Amino acid sequence: MRSFIVTLCIDRLWLLILLPMVYAHHRLHLLHTDGATSPLLAHGLGFGALQHPRFWRTFDPHYLRVRNLLKALGPTMLRVGGSETEFVTFCPHCQPAKVSRNYQRSNFTDYNLTTVDVDNIFLLAEELDAQLLIDINVKKRDLKNDFDPSNLEQLLDYFKTKNHRDVWFQLGNEPNAYRKKLHMYLSPAQLAHDYSILQSALNRNGFSRSLVFGPEVTSGKLVIDGELGIHPIKFMSDFLAAGGGALVNCVSWHHYYVNGKNAYISLFTDLDVLESFKEMVLDFRHQLTKWHVKKPMCLTETGSAWGGGAYNLSDRYVSGFMLVDKLGLSGLQGVVKVTRQELVHGHYSLISQDLSPNPDYWISVLYSRLVKHSGRVFEVNCPSCSRLNRLYAHEAADDRSLVIMALNLDRKNYFQASLSGNYSYESYCLSPDRGDLLTQRVLLNGRMLAVSEEGNLPPLVSKKQQSIRLEPLTYGFFIVKDYLVNYY
Repeated sequence: MRSFIVTLCIDRLWLLILLPMVYAHHRLHLLHTDGATSPLLAHGLGFGALQHPRFWRTFDPHYLRVRNLLKALGPTMLRVGGSETEFVTFCPHCQPAKVSRNYQRSNFTDYNLTTVDVDNIFLLAEELDAQLLIDINVKKRDLKNDFDPSNLEQLLDYFKTKNHRDVWFQLGNEPNAYRKKLHMYLSPAQLAHDYSILQSALNRNGFSRSLVFGPEVTSGKLVIDGELGIHPIKFMSDFLAAGGGALVNCVSWHHYYVNGKNAYISLFTDLDVLESFKEMVLDFRHQLTKWHVKKPMCLTETGSAWGGGAYNLSDRYVSGFMLVDKLGLSGLQGVVKVTRQELVHGHYSLISQDLSPNPDYWISVLYSRLVKHSGRVFEVNCPSCSRLNRLYAHEAADDRSLVIMALNLDRKNYFQASLSGNYSYESYCLSPDRGDLLTQRVLLNGRMLAVSEEGNLPPLVSKKQQSIRLEPLTYGFFIVKDYLVNYY
């Protein structure tokens, strides 16, 4: 009998250890932020993906499943560019490459962009309900070593024949790293001059209303000054000092948290790693203030890990912590566009090669549906919360309600909180199948998410709760109905 009691006590002790504990109920307070707005969640498509002869067969924008998957992400912006930009030439008379079973793609190969490619890009943008932003090859140089816009003008002529005049542009991709990637040097002052040539070409070809983004520098830890190129903060500063700020409509740069080649799972929930993004934003914002540039900041390429993403990490549930946190921080820090790389291609693909949504897809759909673009942003104050509980508040799409994006990075404890007042919460809690952070299967309020054969999404049904409540190592969106009606 004594042995049975001891065994029973030990079993219950292990049960207590394994079950999540619940912290005390936290009280949240909102602080208004002047001028801060919710960023647009945009999507990137690399020229490297287009180089594969089978790409348009797999991701055919005429295919019903593709169209339905894309429609759920809009309205948005589609940025076409990436590392292969400096190897792209628009060739209006070239035919698409023939499909070969023995095709092997190598990085940085010269590529002819055909009219079929361009037409399909516009079809993708149309299905996405997306504004198109296209990156132009800055490696096209004339005898004076200035940017040569002649190939761009061929592309603009083709745009006009198709009545595509609402297109935005950028020039080059990560120019501060050209010494490493292209074995060439392009100074910030020269790039600023090249942007003036770009603007002139757009103006005289009927694209004077097109927005221009630049200078497209890398994240801070990617390049060490003098070894691989120019440090991005220095490049940005020198570009703005040379008048580049007056030549762009949005000051743009790229950001990734970690190197995809050596990333590991705990980095995706590491507080220092997540906070590194905020540090980079502050560094770039300081440069805008220093040079009196009053232009918005845009992330025109971003993700969890550079180098094509991290294998079996960047397309898994765990990667979502970085995306949700970046969207929240971007709103607070004045970043107006967040372009997630990549729509389809690489280890960070939003949609897999078999046209199945990866976990970040569901985050993207919920964010686009629930959060008002350019809506008000509020700082969430929670004195009793742990640093492992990260919360962001944005104006909802209905103009009346509040959306709270919440992450619980605690590995053992539930998170529970609410605002002052008698409010109910419509929860959209995203959790991994069977608690596996490396799964590609996501549950919404406990129900598995999957699309139909035609690519139709299931009903994304909220669950009414009396408070914000998250399981350990999960994230979600919470709607506080009509909270903003009497906020002021």
